[in-house]
Amino acid sequence: MKKKLLSICVLGISAYTIHNLFGENLKADELSIVEETSNVIEHSATVEASSKSIQSVNGQESSEKVAIEEAVISADQKEEVLQSTAPSSKKNETSDILKTSSNEINSSSELSSTSMTSTFTSETTSTSSTESGLSETTSSSTIMTSETSSSQSSRPEESSTSTSNSIQDSKGSSEIVEGTTTSVKKEQKSELTVVSSSQAVVRSPEPSPFSVNIQSMLPTYSHPSESSVLSSKGAKVELDEALQVSKVAESDLKGFELPLLRTFENKNKAILIFEGIKLVGKEKEADSQVDSVERLLNELTSKLFGQDFEHVKKTNSKSREPGDLLYKENALVGMYLGDDYYLSYQQKEQDEDDGEVVIEKFTSEEPETLFQYSEMINLTATDYGKEVEKNYPASMDFQPNDQTTAFIEKISDNAQDLGLKYDVFASVMIAQAIVESGSGTSQLSIAPYHNLFGIKGTFKGSFVNFSTQEDDGSGEMHSINAAFRSYPSYGESLGDYVTLIRSGIQGNENYYSTAWRSNARNYLRAADALTGKYATDTSYNRKISSLIAAYHLTQYDVPKSVEGTQTGAVLQGKENIPEEYRSAMKFPDYDGKNYNSSGSYPVGQCTWYAYNRVAQLGKKVDDFMGNGGEWGSKGRALGYKVTQTPTAGYLISFSPGTAGSDPRYGHVAFVEAVTANGILISEGNVVGGMIISYRVIDNELAKSTLVSYIEPK
Repeated sequence: MKKKLLSICVLGISAYTIHNLFGENLKADELSIVEETSNVIEHSATVEASSKSIQSVNGQESSEKVAIEEAVISADQKEEVLQSTAPSSKKNETSDILKTSSNEINSSSELSSTSMTSTFTSETTSTSSTESGLSETTSSSTIMTSETSSSQSSRPEESSTSTSNSIQDSKGSSEIVEGTTTSVKKEQKSELTVVSSSQAVVRSPEPSPFSVNIQSMLPTYSHPSESSVLSSKGAKVELDEALQVSKVAESDLKGFELPLLRTFENKNKAILIFEGIKLVGKEKEADSQVDSVERLLNELTSKLFGQDFEHVKKTNSKSREPGDLLYKENALVGMYLGDDYYLSYQQKEQDEDDGEVVIEKFTSEEPETLFQYSEMINLTATDYGKEVEKNYPASMDFQPNDQTTAFIEKISDNAQDLGLKYDVFASVMIAQAIVESGSGTSQLSIAPYHNLFGIKGTFKGSFVNFSTQEDDGSGEMHSINAAFRSYPSYGESLGDYVTLIRSGIQGNENYYSTAWRSNARNYLRAADALTGKYATDTSYNRKISSLIAAYHLTQYDVPKSVEGTQTGAVLQGKENIPEEYRSAMKFPDYDGKNYNSSGSYPVGQCTWYAYNRVAQLGKKVDDFMGNGGEWGSKGRALGYKVTQTPTAGYLISFSPGTAGSDPRYGHVAFVEAVTANGILISEGNVVGGMIISYRVIDNELAKSTLVSYIEPK
């Protein structure tokens, strides 16, 4: 007995000695590994070889039945997990993979992080607030994240809608798209089945409004500001040569824009103008009695007011307004439209017995000072007249804002180039982009989608699903889910729009042909042609036409440059000015003073000089007229008289890139003199510093639509 006790003591002492010599305490990080591994073992993973179906269980196997083959982790596998798991580094790695922009993720969703490198995390909220277990595996290389909105309950046998985006290529291998603001996934046909005490079943739903479906080749996206600048200011977009036209179809409105209805104090004048320009370019009807200006106006007054023109009461007008009658040497010439345009009637050169309604414009040979004006008064609109006012195209009260102006600047270069090359109106294209994209702020229009026009379908295999409100054709709105095209940049979106308009739809390549520039002949008819075809919105044409008027978008329907945009040499000193122009100068030289006390214009800039030059002469312009190329449009918005007629003492605004001006900002100068051959301008910021210089601009440019003239107040 004593020998047995002694042997036990020796064995105990030996064991204690061996432990002290070779054993050591379990470290904290190893304890974490053991605990984490315990969780891995506790939540054992089950994965089908095809990776089509992944099921997770919460470890309480006694109460749960798994519908697929159970994966068994052996003792050797447990040891491998212990050796391969590195909690801190793997958490960071997975966190980086799952990171998405917070402004693109539904606020009700949460990303689940895990220490394993290859995971499929599914979060559901059951009626009893029970979460399904986390299934982890190291045998799959696919990295996917799918979660349901925490605000929705997953009831037994119901589908839970996914509100986050995920990444998966066509072969199931993992692929990360860098630089995107949200992750994307190929549409999945597999199901995730979770059979637990709550019996929650999560199936792959139809793509949510925020899920993107991309084919095997994923486009590389970038921030919208970068891509849009590249497409607008960088390389031009080229389309199928078959769509290109050899000659630009001229607008029969000749640059005239129908003013916003709100700008008319007397709405009778608005409907006179609208009804009149509807006849421009229109084939003369067989029973038409219009063969002179008088009969043209008689047709208008009879239909709109129920009075013959000769019986309409008229009074002399001291200040001309759109809608007033226009006379020259007591002979009726037409009706004034505004911005130096007027409506008239002229005989066709090839047929003296036939004529047409036309829009004319004042010229230097026939300046506005040669004309007199009278106003038609005491007019009451007929039912037809009231209907014309109701259908007035530019009837929506859009107010220009900085967001839309900046958006127009981003896309206008490409829009202008595409419009002229491929027979569409750039003004309509830009206005549609504003409407469809909310001036580039809608989720569909920003990166990575860049869809400016709400075009449905796919673009080179790429598309995105969104919920959208659509007009049923009767003015009633309803929601539908639809696939929309996804583009790498704004340039491709603009080009695809043009291709759609010119190529039509499947089975009808002429579907949009009535909106082509060569067929519509002016932007108003093009907008009408798109209503009910391009968009179901019954007021679509009025939105387009109102935006064109508010932002003067017809300036993009003409070429950026014309023959003769090259100007004369920059002249320093009056002695170098040609005698023809020097003798026509009437204003005193600039006195060099700074009248811009607010400091709104940087000293030495062209805008600074323009402001000071008119201030010296006792006139004024606003402190904030924008860049030089914006003074025409800004002037109109602020109530200045803006014209296309060269006038001494006015300011001249050059559109961006014209006459050597900056392609982004344009230029503004002061008109010193006007002659039969051109104009003389004085300007700042051409030579440099505070030096004021002069230039001669010939009539081809001075009278083109690339410039506008602003009368100081």
